[in-house]
Amino acid sequence: MRSNSVGPNFGGIFDLESLTSRIAQIETAMAQGDFWSEQDRANQTIQALKALKARHTPIVQFEHALRDLTELLSLIDAHDRGSLEQLVRDLASLEAQLGQLEIRRLLGGDVDSKNAIFSVHSGAGGTESCDWTEMLLRMYRRWADERGFAAEVIDLLPGEEAGVKSATIIIRGPYAYGYLQGEEGVHRLVRISPFDANKRRHTSFASVDVVPESEEDAPVEIKESDLRIDVYRSSGKGGQSVNTTTSSRRGSPTRSGASGKRRR
Repeated sequence: MRSNSVGPNFGGIFDLESLTSRIAQIETAMAQGDFWSEQDRANQTIQALKALKARHTPIVQFEHALRDLTELLSLIDAHDRGSLEQLVRDLASLEAQLGQLEIRRLLGGDVDSKNAIFSVHSGAGGTESCDWTEMLLRMYRRWADERGFAAEVIDLLPGEEAGVKSATIIIRGPYAYGYLQGEEGVHRLVRISPFDANKRRHTSFASVDVVPESEEDAPVEIKESDLRIDVYRSSGKGGQSVNTTTSSRRGSPTRSGASGKRRR
């Protein structure tokens, strides 16, 4: 059994003391009378506390279960087959829990625990790539369902003949972004095309983008040097106001090419 490599004082591996200390500090701050004086900061603090407790509680539960099982081990009769079989099942359960804790430790980034905004786009290959993109979309949605995550489609552009040109979904669940961030990049499929009457082999491409869902509005800063303003003036019959009244303004970021237009 591999469980003998895990001792009852394993908490240091998962930084349990640090988590406990940070939780105590936040709870002390929340007990202060002026805690709610700044609503935004208070909400951020509460979210941070929830995230810390979500990491802290499973570690404590595992530590208690491991300690109980260690004590039980010294009491079990080596000839009691039923007790030994139950012990094996309990050890297997603990080993699975330990695997989950190790994954959570690896997903310890600031945004790993957040929901994921998942986008997939077809690449070169026409209908082939659109079909491959739809296959990827189904695969990731099924993965989310199997984990009990919620997957909401917020944008979908179907292909001209078959498949999907692009799609964006939000996958909501614990550590959704942490699990999915490694999927970002270009995915390739080589197969005998079902759309080719000559049954030739085709290579299809699809790109995957994954970003964490933000729980708050992030400030957007646009430098004047990155913005081009085009002014349009009215035209028509003569008079004092001809070609002097601004009827429309168009702002175009010089780098992205996107534009926003305001009319009067």
